[in-house]
Amino acid sequence: MKKVAQVLLVLFAISACSSSSKHPTVVHHTEPNLMINTDWIEDAGCPLTEYIPGHYSGLCSSESPLLELGCERIGVNHLLGGLPYPVVTCENYGLEPIGTDFTVVGCYLSYRTEAFLTFRDGAYQFIGKEEIKAMSVPIESPDEALSYVLASTNYYAMYGIEIDFYYDRFYFVNEIEDTFVEETKNGYLIHLFSDLEPQCGCEDHYTDAVEVLVDRDGNIKLVKSRHFYKFYACAD
Repeated sequence: MKKVAQVLLVLFAISACSSSSKHPTVVHHTEPNLMINTDWIEDAGCPLTEYIPGHYSGLCSSESPLLELGCERIGVNHLLGGLPYPVVTCENYGLEPIGTDFTVVGCYLSYRTEAFLTFRDGAYQFIGKEEIKAMSVPIESPDEALSYVLASTNYYAMYGIEIDFYYDRFYFVNEIEDTFVEETKNGYLIHLFSDLEPQCGCEDHYTDAVEVLVDRDGNIKLVKSRHFYKFYACAD
């Protein structure tokens, strides 16, 4: 009986160790100094406010020409500043689809449709992934590569990562790095992050660290993916 108890204690200890969250160290990298010219957005009656560093958002006034296009709010991510033309997010919060350029994002309470918008040759234009690729290639610098992949995928960058256990985060790795871009003989290898489905409802929500390769012709390939952390939450 004593031996059985000892075995059970050992098995319990092994199980506890294998199921405990890791405490990763962070390797920090410098965020690129990218900027998007937003004068045309302000001039169109959509004043912007920075809500986190490098990210701006603003409601469009009732007389804004952008509102006439369906843009109730404009979102700006300055990490897209490596593209040859300014690319921002046009957001609409209506329940009815307003055009093929828009895609549905968010959950029940955060439901909206979004489209990419650019200002080119003095005109506002909705722009899709193929148009972004056409205007971006050849990819010839780390900044271009980063902006292009962010605009073409659902991956996102993270800088200044801090490890905490807010929302009872469970970490899977011993080390994690901020976003960085490495030039290779085949193009640019970019370290980014991805939120896995399901993103809505009461579930474990996973964030992965990914490595993506983009070549000069704008072809994007997922090279590596691994769980970074998870947490349980109800997202509506």
